[in-house]
Amino acid sequence: MKMFKHILALWCLLALAACGGGGGSAGTSPIGGGGTVTPGETAVAKLSLALSATSVVNTGATINATAIATSSGGQVVATAPVTFSVDNNATFAVGGTSTGADGTLVATVGIGADKSNRVVTVTAVSGAFTATASFAVTGAKLTGTPVPTVVTPGSTGNRVDFRLVDANDAPIANEAISVQAGSLGTVTGVTGTAGDFA
Repeated sequence: MKMFKHILALWCLLALAACGGGGGSAGTSPIGGGGTVTPGETAVAKLSLALSATSVVNTGATINATAIATSSGGQVVATAPVTFSVDNNATFAVGGTSTGADGTLVATVGIGADKSNRVVTVTAVSGAFTATASFAVTGAKLTGTPVPTVVTPGSTGNRVDFRLVDANDAPIANEAISVQAGSLGTVTGVTGTAGDFA
């Protein structure tokens, strides 16, 4: 009986030592503590481009082109890099290189020095994604005045004076112009300082 008690006491001491003692540390948990989890970066799955207008007159007005980056789940993506470009002699200005907290980046687009009627395409690129949108430049008006007003049959030296103006009736100078005159063929040139061409 005494032998059994000694064995039991020895077994309890060994078990206590294996557990690290009575009041000491119980060791490191294999599960780990509550560390900070850093979420993965949200990837751009779609890039959209919205224009504030579909047309603009040729008197200095501008439009806003807003690029919108979204994820596959439809959430906006912040800090997505975006670059803009425009064609047909237009200009643009942008205040950053990546989307804000709302997933957007805005470029201000102007027509530049070219006042001719035309279509301008704005392009936004973010990584492998591209979005485009177009607007029309309007307001250029070409008028022609025959000189003399009444042409006498068989007369010579007759002409047509053309004038090219913008939406404010201001002359558009140095603009290429092409006039087709039936059997007389095609005449090309550029407008003068008064928007004139003859």
